[in-house]
Amino acid sequence: MCRHYLVDEYFIENISRIRANIKELWLSCDTDQALPKFKVAVKKLTNAGFNRNKISCYALVGVGKDMEKDEARLREIYNAGAMPYAMLYRDFSDTKTVYNKDYERFVRQWIRPAAIKAHMEKGTHYRDFTAIGKQGCGVY
Repeated sequence: MCRHYLVDEYFIENISRIRANIKELWLSCDTDQALPKFKVAVKKLTNAGFNRNKISCYALVGVGKDMEKDEARLREIYNAGAMPYAMLYRDFSDTKTVYNKDYERFVRQWIRPAAIKAHMEKGTHYRDFTAIGKQGCGVY
C-alpha cells in the first residue's frame, strides 16, 4: 500500500519509469482530514499517467457510524480519481464489532468497482440500492 504522504516528486519520478509493469496502486484515506493530501497524491499519480483503473484507495468506514459522512468521503475519493474500497472499522477487543444490515449493504456497495461506477455515474444515494429482486436499482 502506498501512503499518500509518501507520494512526492522522487516517488513519482521513479514509479513513472515502471508504470507499464504496475497493475495497481493502493492508497488509504481513512478520515476527512486526510482528503486534501490524498487528493494531491492522486493528482500527482494521474499526471504521471495512472488512472482510476490503477489507483485504488482503502477507506475506513463505520468509525462514527455515520453512513452519510462515510459516503461523502467515498464519493470524494472517487471524484479525485481513485477507486474507493470501503473497509469496516473493527475494534481490537475481544468483542466483535457488530454493524446493522444497512451498514453491511452500504459496504457491499462500496467494495464492488462495477457497482461503485454505476452508483457514481447515476448520481444515486447508497439507500437507492437494494438486493436483486427487490424494489430499487438491483445492484447487489
